[in-house]
Amino acid sequence: MNLELPDELTLRRELLEAHELVRAIRAGEVDAFVLGERDSYRVHALEDADTPYRVLVEAMRQGAATVAADGTVLYANRRLREMIALDQADIVGQPITRCLGLEPARLESLLTETLGSDARQEISLRCGDAVVPALVSVYAVRNQFPAPMFCLVVTDVSERKAIEEREAAAARERAALSGIFSRLPFAVFVADAEGQLQYVNEIAKTLLAATSDMLGHIRRSASAALANAVAPPEEIALARPDGTTGHYSIHSNAVHIPGHPERAVVVVTDVTAAHEARTQREHDEQFREMFVGILGHDLRSPLQVISSAAALLIRRAIGPEQAKLPEAIMRAVQRMSRLTEDMLDMTLSRLGGGVPIVRGHVDLRDVVATTIDEQVGADPTRFVTHFEGNTAGRWDRARLTQVLSNLLINAIKYGTASDPVHIRVDGRDASSVSVEVHNKGQAISPDLLPVIFDPFRRGGDFVGRKGDGVGLGLFIADQIVRSHGGTISVVSSPDEGTRFSFTLPRVNE
Repeated sequence: MNLELPDELTLRRELLEAHELVRAIRAGEVDAFVLGERDSYRVHALEDADTPYRVLVEAMRQGAATVAADGTVLYANRRLREMIALDQADIVGQPITRCLGLEPARLESLLTETLGSDARQEISLRCGDAVVPALVSVYAVRNQFPAPMFCLVVTDVSERKAIEEREAAAARERAALSGIFSRLPFAVFVADAEGQLQYVNEIAKTLLAATSDMLGHIRRSASAALANAVAPPEEIALARPDGTTGHYSIHSNAVHIPGHPERAVVVVTDVTAAHEARTQREHDEQFREMFVGILGHDLRSPLQVISSAAALLIRRAIGPEQAKLPEAIMRAVQRMSRLTEDMLDMTLSRLGGGVPIVRGHVDLRDVVATTIDEQVGADPTRFVTHFEGNTAGRWDRARLTQVLSNLLINAIKYGTASDPVHIRVDGRDASSVSVEVHNKGQAISPDLLPVIFDPFRRGGDFVGRKGDGVGLGLFIADQIVRSHGGTISVVSSPDEGTRFSFTLPRVNE
């Protein structure tokens, strides 16, 4: 019985291992071999190795390295060498902490964690003078040696970080816009081409819950905007849960952003309060105009009685002293008659009928003379008249007398008493005739000139005196001139005084 000694068995095993190593090296099956020495080992890389493993690792888009337990680099692929700008000879055998710029404590922590499971940690990877964010993943490699080996995979996450930062910035922007939209005093809806709501602010949510059929109007308005780019604004009335009716204004616009689906932005404003206020104003205006019309109409009869009685008393008076009282009554009646006519004319004008006129052949020379004669209590010599050209046309004599009377009353009342009132009629133009009434005196305030022809604006309001009218004279004058197809204007300054002018187009006989 031939027994082999232990030393012979050991020698045979070592020879077999050496033979297998030489065979594998010759066959190109290994990149490196490791010689173990008790609790440690040494790595020997083969420069000419070209195995499927190396091809696979070299083709990786991430950096990869095999690391010993003490952090020594055993192998590094091409991608890792590019990332840290070092050659293979400068990496293999060097501490991985020096290659990657890791703190030894952080590496130890990673290697310790990966013994239980895979470990990951983000680092700032130095590549020459540049620093890029990277993710290091560590995996334990099983082997027959007591000391473990590790595989480190390094991924450049700069692009991912940039995307995350952009997404975070976009999220912050969306949050800021949402905060802004939530504080807007109107509802905002964003709808796609199918009518689905993509966004609503807080007021919009409340509005949808508080009104019926609002969603249908939003979708129809959004569809119209996407079809025509801009939808015409509309005002709708919707029932509310409490039984009241709400009024809402809807505006829609299409939004076209390259690379994104078409959307429509619909803005809804609650105009219930404005609608109710407008309705109330219209009701009040109608009531006021109706009241003024009725009052003016009903004043005519008693004024005619008083006028007839005053005229009779004047005829029966014996001497000037007895005539003073009925003449004062007559002047008061004339003023009240003018006010009554003004109120009736104003009512007709505001109700849309305009001031009615009856055209006939009229010469403005006669109208001026008649109007001057009718100025009760005024000195006729205070009026200076100027006529040029053809002063005739087809107009309403009574209405033009009313216009001139109102202008002369203002000129006398607010003009300087020592200066004359000039009346100029210019008929040199073949198509129209111009009339001008000019007086010296305190100027009208520039702030009030634009509204001087509005109703209930008295001349006394502008110069600091009290008038005896209600402020309809200039309004009625403006309406009468407009009814003739003409225009009226005023200019006023401290140096030049006040000048009212109106132009009447001629009408063929």
